[in-house]
Amino acid sequence: MSWFAGPAKTSLDAGEQMCEIFTMTETGRLLYVTGFQVFESKLFSGGDAREYEPSQAIIADVTGDGAADLRLLAHDRVLIYPQMTAERPQARRK
Repeated sequence: MSWFAGPAKTSLDAGEQMCEIFTMTETGRLLYVTGFQVFESKLFSGGDAREYEPSQAIIADVTGDGAADLRLLAHDRVLIYPQMTAERPQARRK
């Protein structure tokens, strides 16, 4: 199952440290797909309890499976959220 069928858009609420993903319907209507909190607590000592992170988001295929993955830039890190697809091979159990 894909996150979306059409072009994806992201919304970053840096104050609340939230990321939301939207897609566009064929008629051009914005459709909510999913949202999540990137950080649940302060990660670094010093500074404000809520820093304005993540600061950037890019939706593009990172894993090479043809599905759009989410990359977030937060502090000095790149966070990658790969999209789960039916085509992704399952790990074998022995």
